[in-house]
Amino acid sequence: MNQKTVPWKVILPLSLVIIIDLIGLTIVFPIFAQLFSNHSHTFFSNHTSMIQKDLYFSLSIVIYPAMTLFGAPLLGDISDTLGRKKVLLICLSGSFSGLLLSGIAIQLHAFWLLLVGRAIAGFTAGSQQIAQAAIIDVSEKQNTTKNMALIILSITIGMSIGPIL
Repeated sequence: MNQKTVPWKVILPLSLVIIIDLIGLTIVFPIFAQLFSNHSHTFFSNHTSMIQKDLYFSLSIVIYPAMTLFGAPLLGDISDTLGRKKVLLICLSGSFSGLLLSGIAIQLHAFWLLLVGRAIAGFTAGSQQIAQAAIIDVSEKQNTTKNMALIILSITIGMSIGPIL
């Protein structure tokens, strides 16, 4: 396999999966900062102390990577048997559902629903690792370093775009 045999039509969608996954992780940071610290926001009742809001903020942030810790290895194993494409579609659907549910939770002022949405999005965030593995799978030894750099570039783009959105 030479450089021409790993087409961009394979690498580009996998890079986009990585970007989307990181956008899903980071898009909430500026939203949650306002949601949990702004006294005029009505997500919590007026009786909720700042200590409680800080605890809720921490919980809503940490649940995503905590669920990724459990989901990524499981989804990785499943991708080895079912195939990477199928599991990537499951992951992207789960991430979308989790983010949508989180948005609905904010509109409904339902903290528990926000946690459920974040947990679903985090658990199905294993798509980043699966996409990385797929990129390495299609890489020739001489192109591995270049393709690893593309993975890092995709991570950087996703982490940059998320908070801007």
